[in-house]
Amino acid sequence: MSDGILTMQVNMSGYKGRACSLVAIYNPETRMLVLARFNPRRAFVDGRIQVSISPDAKENPTVLFKESSLTDAIQSYFTMVGDATAGDSRLTAISAEKVKKGDPVTPADMPDSSIERDGMDATGWKYRVQEITNKSMAILAACHYIETSYEAAQNAADFAESLFDQLAKGYGVTI
Repeated sequence: MSDGILTMQVNMSGYKGRACSLVAIYNPETRMLVLARFNPRRAFVDGRIQVSISPDAKENPTVLFKESSLTDAIQSYFTMVGDATAGDSRLTAISAEKVKKGDPVTPADMPDSSIERDGMDATGWKYRVQEITNKSMAILAACHYIETSYEAAQNAADFAESLFDQLAKGYGVTI
């Protein structure tokens, strides 16, 4: 995996509460997503973040989050949360005392309280979502990006690098 830290901003509006911008940091070495803080919704600033995520195409984000991805985003969130009691969670927030600007991410901001499992079918879990906030949606969008886009791209790059190394060592097969 890449050893660079990934910074992202997720802008969200259209749900319960005021519009917001989530600032998050992903460490590919530890596979940990750190939710840094919420700001009032603001424009994406080139050079300060590497990935911008928004459901609004007019903002020209690097990733357009579509509401049709909500089920996948919920699954990504629960995968990243993991079993916190076993210590395998890959999602954390900076403590409120350390947040100097903006609002800290609190347990109340997490999507858990707005989501309930509503059975399962052949395609997987079904969810019922009620009164979800902009903050919770921003967290879901960040988890969705890490699980489905960033890590998939990193895994493909790692595979290609490994394959190249094997070919360079003469382990390739010719026909």
